[in-house]
Amino acid sequence: MSLSPERSINYREEPHAIRRAIFLDAPVPRVWKAVATSEGLASWLMPNDFQPVVGIRFSFKTKPQGDWNGVVECEVTELEEPARLAFTWCETPAVAPTLVTFELHDLDGKTEFCLVHSGWEKLPAGHASLLDQGLGCKMLRRLAEVVEQV
Repeated sequence: MSLSPERSINYREEPHAIRRAIFLDAPVPRVWKAVATSEGLASWLMPNDFQPVVGIRFSFKTKPQGDWNGVVECEVTELEEPARLAFTWCETPAVAPTLVTFELHDLDGKTEFCLVHSGWEKLPAGHASLLDQGLGCKMLRRLAEVVEQV
């Protein structure tokens, strides 16, 4: 199933955080596999060496852009299978890490997927907006395409 361009991604701004939610036509176990495994994350986000273990450090790696080397350093901070995963997100040592949290909710065999990206008060001006456009919008649409495929 291909994703329609008018798919709704709900948006709520909170103090120093962005919360985005998307309703996926896929069961929670399928979505969990896409967001809590290395292979799953690579299919819609970025290549990585993720392991689902609290305290494990891992990296996302992609093509460098401008001054950015294409590496995001992370550490798993919370794991409640199959409902919640949280990890730090740091694109450069010069900036304090933020926190990315995935929340999954079962809705009669479908999934409400919430992405919360918090800690933005530590980011340079304009950086939060760029993260939201990529991770909060484009990547959620790619996640939907991956998990809704038959």
